[in-house]
Amino acid sequence: MHTLYGYPATGSLVIEAALIRLKTKHPDKVSSAKHPMIDGETLSFSLGTKQQAADETAPTDRQKIELPLWIKSPAPADAPPLYPITPSQIGWPEPAVRSPLARETETPKRRGTVLHKLLERLPHMATETRPEFIKRFLALHLNEASENERALLADEVQTLIADPEIAFLFAEDGKSEVPMVGHVGHLAVRGQVDRLIVRPHEVVIVDYKTNRAPPKSLQTVPRAYCEQMAAYEALARSLYPDRTIRTGLLWTARPALMWLPAEGLSHHLNTLIKAATP
Repeated sequence: MHTLYGYPATGSLVIEAALIRLKTKHPDKVSSAKHPMIDGETLSFSLGTKQQAADETAPTDRQKIELPLWIKSPAPADAPPLYPITPSQIGWPEPAVRSPLARETETPKRRGTVLHKLLERLPHMATETRPEFIKRFLALHLNEASENERALLADEVQTLIADPEIAFLFAEDGKSEVPMVGHVGHLAVRGQVDRLIVRPHEVVIVDYKTNRAPPKSLQTVPRAYCEQMAAYEALARSLYPDRTIRTGLLWTARPALMWLPAEGLSHHLNTLIKAATP
């Protein structure tokens, strides 16, 4: 316990001792008066009036302070909010599903998933080992399908990768299932590209369509696909402004690789931005 003059130092005693010492140094700041209810005096400390305190602390030589212009300027408007979208899940109707394995135990979505995984792995396989790998892969992942159905699907895949206009997609300089995230206008885009090839002079983006009948012309490509690829093309253009961006759809059923013109994608991008804004 703290002591003061040999006695227990309560809070009031400590304050009283401090005021007594202060009075010896600044008698004008500490005053004493008889307390009306107790036998004794009270001590009070005062700095004077507010005006006196201001006068004592005011600078004798005032300097003019130039305020920065932004203090008197209105605050800038907030940036518009970002609206998240996933290009592959844009809510426009898609064309009818085409599947040679239309059985109760095999949905088109499962067939498409298996084909995507297979096409993802083929670029890492030597050309001479691909036929056997395709056969084993389908037997493992589509074991509920008949042997004849898997054989038809294996022929479809081998025809696809052997096509001279398509085979370059499965070279080792490409990447599969590549995430793409970024801003397109006020949209926050998050998607995944089936096949991406980045070269010194160009960038190739291709999305696989495994369960859909290929359209007869560019004009009949579903709107959902065009807007999906427009978003990917815009992201790639922001990442690689000095390179040509080629965007296409690979229809595995025919097979056919359909390139989408940049002019059309620009139109679909504007439509997507307007439609995706609440």
